[in-house]
This record gives sequence, structure tokens and C-alpha cells, in this order.
Amino acid sequence: MIILYTIILLISAALPLSAAVRCRTGVYSGLAEDGAVSFRGIRYALPPLGERRFAPPEPVPASNASFEAVRFGDASPQPAPTPNRQSEDCLWLNVCADMCPGRKDRPVMAF
Repeated sequence: MIILYTIILLISAALPLSAAVRCRTGVYSGLAEDGAVSFRGIRYALPPLGERRFAPPEPVPASNASFEAVRFGDASPQPAPTPNRQSEDCLWLNVCADMCPGRKDRPVMAF
């Protein structure tokens, strides 16, 4: 959870500069529109596949890679159809915040 909160705080702190932020796990480019920016499909743990299935989440390793955070990650498998793709590889984070320059404290929504 510490990694998750770190990603949210870094994105929140960097918003007035651009729709791209650098975190420990890489550089993320988001979507800026209507006074808000959203970063979609940010991996917050390694895929829970193979030996990691049913185990506690493992952090994503540090990286300098660039990612386009513009699409939602896969949803967890569900019995009913959903509009998003479904996969056991479903440990993704979406972060939205306003882009009000000059404000120190901005609302941030993560889901």
C-alpha cells in the first residue's frame, strides 16, 4: 500500500507542470481534458499469475520506462459481462485530479 500512496502523491504533486509524471516505477503520460488529468491503467503490483496467484501482491520494480496511462487496465474476472476486458492480471490503478495551477492542495481520486 505504501507504493500505491506514493504513486498517488507523486502524481498529485506534479500535476500543474504537465500531464506526465515521473514515479519510482516509470514516467506516466495521462489524459488532460476539461481542467482535469487522469492516469489510467497504472500497474501497482506484479501480475498475480503463476507462483504469485493467491499470494500477497509484490511491488512493481523501479524503472525509467515510459508508459501511456490512457486506457483502463483489465477488470478482474467476473461472471457477468463487463465493458472492460477481464483478466486475472487486474492489479491496476486509475488516478484523477484537477489541474488548477497554483493550488498546493488538490483533490485526487484513485480507483
